[in-house]
Amino acid sequence: NDALDLSGSFVTVNTSTIELVGDKGVSVGEGSTLYFHNLNISSANFGIVAKDNSQVNGDILSIKHTKYGIAAYQKKEEYGYQTQIVLNDATFQHIQFKTFLEKGSRVTINGRKEVANQENVYEALFN
Repeated sequence: NDALDLSGSFVTVNTSTIELVGDKGVSVGEGSTLYFHNLNISSANFGIVAKDNSQVNGDILSIKHTKYGIAAYQKKEEYGYQTQIVLNDATFQHIQFKTFLEKGSRVTINGRKEVANQENVYEALFN
């Protein structure tokens, strides 16, 4: 149900469109790193999810028609809380929740540091 699902990977994506996804447009986990340029995500439950000490860096992002735009959390303790997301030139349209971020996550969108003040995000989302 995830369009792009990374685990223990280093991936670069250039000019891609992800549409009509059952769950996550992009899922980055287990120490993965994703770099992207010009990514469009539409009609998914989540736009981008980063978890478990992963990093997402990108510019030119459009997320539309999702419940959650960006989520960051810890799923597996062995990977830790060092998830980092840096997005530039990001736009969000028709999003129910722009971000859902667990404490310890570092997220910057269009030069603005987002507040990561939620606890037990994984449990809140999936249990």
